[in-house]
Amino acid sequence: MDSEEYVLFDPHVHSSGISKCSHVTGMEIVDTRKSEGYGGIVLTNHCQPWYYTPQEHREFIKRFIAEYRAVKEYADNVGFRAFLGIEVTISLPDVADWLLYGVDEKFLIDSPCLYALTQKELFTLCEKAEVAMVQAHPYRSSTLPRAAEYMHGMEINCTPCDVNTRETVIKEAEKRGIFVTCGTDYHGDARPIKGGIYLPSSVNNAGKMAEYLLNTPFTKLKLGEEIFDVPTGIKV
Repeated sequence: MDSEEYVLFDPHVHSSGISKCSHVTGMEIVDTRKSEGYGGIVLTNHCQPWYYTPQEHREFIKRFIAEYRAVKEYADNVGFRAFLGIEVTISLPDVADWLLYGVDEKFLIDSPCLYALTQKELFTLCEKAEVAMVQAHPYRSSTLPRAAEYMHGMEINCTPCDVNTRETVIKEAEKRGIFVTCGTDYHGDARPIKGGIYLPSSVNNAGKMAEYLLNTPFTKLKLGEEIFDVPTGIKV
């Protein structure tokens, strides 16, 4: 690694306080990831149509924010970084999962029902707020990378069914001129392969993370024991 100080983040984790498929609390995630050498997480709990109706969006967001605040308070107390994020599942024009980096509470409170948007609408909302929009596990099951003009990045996912798509993700991202992230998609179950993204230590909040991702010429990733850089095509 170069002389700049970097902090290892897991940018894709789910806590049981919001994500119904998770088996661990946000506090347990903080403890686990800290013991494994990570310096931070992005809490990307689910926003999905089977969680609530569009009419219940504001109430859902209140609970979503309360969960994050509790996790962040705990993380702050143990010297760990916890950023706010969200994973939105949309169905128009096709079903896909989108990790949003750089969201803040105001963005979530002011937003319409996120899962009801099209990919283009969600991207337009993110562009206006300078939020980075990343396709999660783009080759999982029958999913394929979605419209290139309406995304900022793609993810290498560490789950057993996704990790072997690493080179495919990198090649597709290179062709599109977008950045690549790496996350564990942690729900409390065992992950034989750990991964993450190294962020400069000066990136100390979600907004700065999005700014970094949208402007960096490369991302520094970890997958298993390997640390490697993936060019983004962005000129600086």
